[in-house]
Amino acid sequence: MILFADGVFKPDKEKISDLKPRFGLLAGPVKGISFGISKDGLGRLFLSIELGTPTISIGYSGIRGDSGSSNTCFLKIFEERRRSAMPIHKPKIAKIRLSGAISDEPSPSFLGLGGTKTSFITSTLEKLSRDDEIAGVLVEIEDIYAGIATIEEIRDALLKFRKSGKIAICYIVGEFSGTGEYMIASACDRIIGHPLGTIMPFGVYSMTPFLKGLLDKLGMKAEADAIGEYKSAAEPLTRESYSEPARKQVEEILDDIYGQIVEAIATGRGMEEKRVEELMNRGPVTMERAKELGLVDDVLYHDQIEDAIKGFLKKDVGLDGGAVRRRYERDKWNEPARIAVINATGSITTGESSFSPLTMERTMGAETVARAIRRACKDRDIKAIVIRVNSPGGWILASERIWREVKRAREKGKPVVISMSDVAASGGYYISCGADRIVALPGTITGSIGVVMAKLVLRGFYEKIGINVETIKRGEHVDIYSSTRELTEEEKKMVREDMEGIYRAFLARVSEGRKMPMEDVDKIGRGRIYTGSMAKKLGLVDDLGGMEKAVEIARDLAKIPKGKEHILVTISGKRLPIPELGAITLFLSPLSSLNLF
Repeated sequence: MILFADGVFKPDKEKISDLKPRFGLLAGPVKGISFGISKDGLGRLFLSIELGTPTISIGYSGIRGDSGSSNTCFLKIFEERRRSAMPIHKPKIAKIRLSGAISDEPSPSFLGLGGTKTSFITSTLEKLSRDDEIAGVLVEIEDIYAGIATIEEIRDALLKFRKSGKIAICYIVGEFSGTGEYMIASACDRIIGHPLGTIMPFGVYSMTPFLKGLLDKLGMKAEADAIGEYKSAAEPLTRESYSEPARKQVEEILDDIYGQIVEAIATGRGMEEKRVEELMNRGPVTMERAKELGLVDDVLYHDQIEDAIKGFLKKDVGLDGGAVRRRYERDKWNEPARIAVINATGSITTGESSFSPLTMERTMGAETVARAIRRACKDRDIKAIVIRVNSPGGWILASERIWREVKRAREKGKPVVISMSDVAASGGYYISCGADRIVALPGTITGSIGVVMAKLVLRGFYEKIGINVETIKRGEHVDIYSSTRELTEEEKKMVREDMEGIYRAFLARVSEGRKMPMEDVDKIGRGRIYTGSMAKKLGLVDDLGGMEKAVEIARDLAKIPKGKEHILVTISGKRLPIPELGAITLFLSPLSSLNLF
């Protein structure tokens, strides 16, 4: 409710003493409806009622006085979203819960597992930052499962939310909370812990199972070859421990990610990095002890949170658990620019994309992704394409298929920007290198420009279980990849020549896309993996950031005017609108298990 007073006079014809002020009342009992009543110094009564949204409204206004009356009906259309003039009686704190798996494409909900999309979290925070009724957010965190890059993207979204002038408070409710949970929490203004919770030791580790000993006992043997001394994806099958190059690159990756974790926590909590490292090397601590160490600010039960927030803000606020599901009207009346988003998730294969309920993994089908790119190209309303890549690699022909569609899209005048998620390595980098721009998060695992081949020889295993396999063939090398025999020396040379040709093609694609001499690409290639921050220094990526940064670059490349709204349109390449069940996939690498603890 607003009480107001105003008046009008003409300086060239009237004196200030001639001003006839008007006094009135403006009330909005519910959102979208407002009433007004006022009376001026001439005794005229003004009445009004208006109904509408921030961009369009209809209403009535009338004047009653001694000299007669007048009535007016009106329609208002606004190019820009109107901000309410009504004061907010009780500001709200939106409640967001982060629990379970967080990824670009969570598991299908029909399995009863599901998860939360990264984009849902980041876009919700962005919308809440523009909501006049929202004074801040309460982020409840419990046992999340996400990659380091995903953690960084959520963290960046929280920091941006705070820059809007609103508060972010984190409530850690999990029984055991580690690095991922705490990195997100450290981006908030305050951290509150549950009295029975435990803060686990911070850090990062890589764990790779080497299977050669098991294969030996089973009578199996793996044959493998690689172009690039760092291309170690097959080593778990052929060795009992890391090779020196593989160990070196894993150590460098862990050092870089560890440094990112320390810096993030130090910045968020206002601590010296040395102090953070001391705390990271401690064992598990209770929440009360964590408060004494400065890791959390308060230790409270659920029912104490709202009063604590009121005390911290020094004003009356209410918690709003439904704010994250609220639908928001667009800020502008005119038609927004459309930017396509294509998800490219999983190991790259030929054919269609699929999901396996046995391994809980997705495969990226080249036909599915290529079809999505073509659909985006054919849509004249699509101004640019952002491809979200989260893949450890895959088949060369499938990778080439997607790379080719990216190139064709650019030739047709559609800017293409790559947004790398947790992993965009090997084939994941192959499909990315031809884009206009590449954006990666600091913790993204990328690179791995190289080629690897591996096959299992099962002859000894067959003999152990009493199976005798006889082969009758026509063609000397027709059974070159048979599981019953090893490669001959001649065949090893043949396979090596084929792999070298593929590697040269990979170097050529990167050389063309990144505008580097092939010799320079080879020096930083050789199968070596990098974090996003390392890759930027080497010229393998252009910018550091998440999806928001990629969209910002896509706007610039598409020459979308500043101030003009845009909407993101997810383009699917699937033939059917239902999840597809696929085969079991297995991907082993020196970082086959990268864990935040």
